[in-house]
Amino acid sequence: MIDGLKRFQSKNGLSADGVMKHGDPTERLLKATLREEQAGVSGATLQLGLGASVAKFYREKPWLK
Repeated sequence: MIDGLKRFQSKNGLSADGVMKHGDPTERLLKATLREEQAGVSGATLQLGLGASVAKFYREKPWLK
């Protein structure tokens, strides 16, 4: 999971440290990315770079909504 988070951070110009805290840029960008995917946005400009199981994990967390 940490490696996937590092890839996501790197692909999106964030510090690729594998750390995500509540309200930090990584969390905000991940939330925005997941919202775009859930809304069915085609050709999203953000690259998730995480496995489907990790994305599902974050989508199911109530604090991400």
